[in-house]
Amino acid sequence: MNEFGRIDILINNAGTSWGVLTEDHDLQQWNKVIETNLTGTFLFSQAVGKVMISQRRGKIINIASVAGMRGSPPSFSAIGL
Repeated sequence: MNEFGRIDILINNAGTSWGVLTEDHDLQQWNKVIETNLTGTFLFSQAVGKVMISQRRGKIINIASVAGMRGSPPSFSAIGL
């Protein structure tokens, strides 16, 4: 905002997973995945959305993992989000 005076687009493309068997996935690892994949997307969208509403214009694009459509291969043990 300081340099350009507006925000035209936000692309949420951050994501993480934890390669471990589901039964061994601990709460700290789970929280890292949730905070990156969901909370980060929400917070950036909320902050940028407020600017875009005041501008009456803007685009937000959320990019998700292909694992959400077909899952991960068996060689990569991970919980899909």
